[in-house]
Amino acid sequence: MSIALGVDIGGSHITAGWVDLGKAVVLQDTVKRTLIDSGASVDTIVSGWCNLLQSSIQDKLHDNIKIGIAMPGPFDYAEGISLMKEQGKFKALYGLSVRQLLSQQLSMPPNHFQFLNDAESYLQGEVLGGAGKGFEHVLGLTLGTGLGSAIHSQGQTRDADLWKMLFKESIAEDYLSTRWFVKRHRELTGKEEAGLKEILLNGNTANLHQLFAEFAQNFCDFLVLLSETYHFTAVVLGGNISQAHAHFFPALKRLLSKQDINVSVRLGMLQEEGTLIGAACQWREGMPERSGICLTI
Repeated sequence: MSIALGVDIGGSHITAGWVDLGKAVVLQDTVKRTLIDSGASVDTIVSGWCNLLQSSIQDKLHDNIKIGIAMPGPFDYAEGISLMKEQGKFKALYGLSVRQLLSQQLSMPPNHFQFLNDAESYLQGEVLGGAGKGFEHVLGLTLGTGLGSAIHSQGQTRDADLWKMLFKESIAEDYLSTRWFVKRHRELTGKEEAGLKEILLNGNTANLHQLFAEFAQNFCDFLVLLSETYHFTAVVLGGNISQAHAHFFPALKRLLSKQDINVSVRLGMLQEEGTLIGAACQWREGMPERSGICLTI
């Protein structure tokens, strides 16, 4: 059995788990997770990452270990250099080689680390063994603190970098992220909530109905606009907002039908395990080579 360690690095956590590359599944009881302060110093961040990775690696021979890491952008994935500066996370790492930092602290060869955009990793996992399996052209969207996006077509999955696409009066992320829910809920109620979870807990039925109706319309308008550029037949959703799918899926599907957009909108099956699978499967034989910083529309 050929395995690699899949790693998901987010703005507040790191998760790692061993992946069977042949079956594209996470091995049971190997997933470990810990919280990380993304606003901390370089030493604190990297030590937090490496403590968890070392606990996953344990006594395995370091020369034989392959690690695939899903990282948020902007990031030079080919070189392993962080380019995050104004994203509210990992500012201390700007311009530094994460590959070299991990290599030095874990005493592993630098070329045993590969990096992939987190949204791309998630969609790759879902295409290999989840909600995107069997579709040739898939749009993957992770809805949460930010808007992650990837496109799978002709056997290849690529970061789509749609968060900054011009949309309505601003950019797409301003309408399809937790930030929009917090802002719009404050406008409707005058109440400040930390995120969607708190809005769902404290909001009343009428306000929630309007909030999700507007979100569904935003989402529909976004997909209609994208359909002019991409010819996807399925949309796979991940991220924290997708967990509230019961509040907006029915309206979204009705709106898409009215626009004659005939795509299968599907909730991701694998969630974080999908990201681990996609990240680790960079080491799978036959996977396409990747280079560059990102694909921009």
